[in-house]
Amino acid sequence: MKAYIISFYQQEVSDDELVAFLETKREVLNLTRPLPNTVFIASDRNASYLAGIIEKKFPQGFFVVAEYVPYNSDGALPGEMWDFLNQPKQSRKARRSVGKKKRVGATKTASERK
Repeated sequence: MKAYIISFYQQEVSDDELVAFLETKREVLNLTRPLPNTVFIASDRNASYLAGIIEKKFPQGFFVVAEYVPYNSDGALPGEMWDFLNQPKQSRKARRSVGKKKRVGATKTASERK
């Protein structure tokens, strides 16, 4: 799992629209909004894949999806934001939905139950 920084032009896409969309995507395992026009996400997909799903939803939007690279990044953020970037974790909500999918797949078919 990696951390990504998504920055976008708010005239085309609002913070609320982008976050609401990202929260519906199973590829986005966790997210936070630390700054205006910026979303940090945790995902097991690459930047090109993530950019593709955003572009499909917001074809007129301007944005960038950048993988966070700890050894080549710096700035001034609260400690919890650095923790999110340096140690991306799956949110509890995302874990539960993944768990449900696994249990459904483990169900026996009618012929196997006989």
